[in-house]
Amino acid sequence: MAYCAQADVQIAVGGAIKLAQLSDPDNLLAGLVNTATVAAAITEASAEMASYIGHRISVNAIAAAVPDIVRLKAAAWAARVLRRNAYNGQPLEDDLTREETDRKWLDGVATGLYSLGVQPELAAAPEVTDKAAPRDPTMKVSAARLRGFA
Repeated sequence: MAYCAQADVQIAVGGAIKLAQLSDPDNLLAGLVNTATVAAAITEASAEMASYIGHRISVNAIAAAVPDIVRLKAAAWAARVLRRNAYNGQPLEDDLTREETDRKWLDGVATGLYSLGVQPELAAAPEVTDKAAPRDPTMKVSAARLRGFA
């Protein structure tokens, strides 16, 4: 499930022209956006984020309405993926810092430090039955009753 759309990534990279340059660095599409490349970047970003978010909240819980913070971070992550791919795998220093910050935030979401504003989907509690029957009050164990046993 994608946490952002191509329009969100376009805003994150700085406009349509920049998105076209990053998605088609060899200019094979004559200045048009390579939608397959953008979709692959969105998929990579969403999968990375889902691996963190899924520890705390079911990914299906936010499928209907992706929180704005998740949408914005996914778009920024996809933009970083596009820049890294366009620059032959060489990430920018700012992108490395931002990714580290985003991973810390995602760790916080996974541990419950930060909230997405969505209630976690709670798992059903296991059924536990008490096998102990009511106890006879004369069978109490105490130091006095155990005197003589060694």
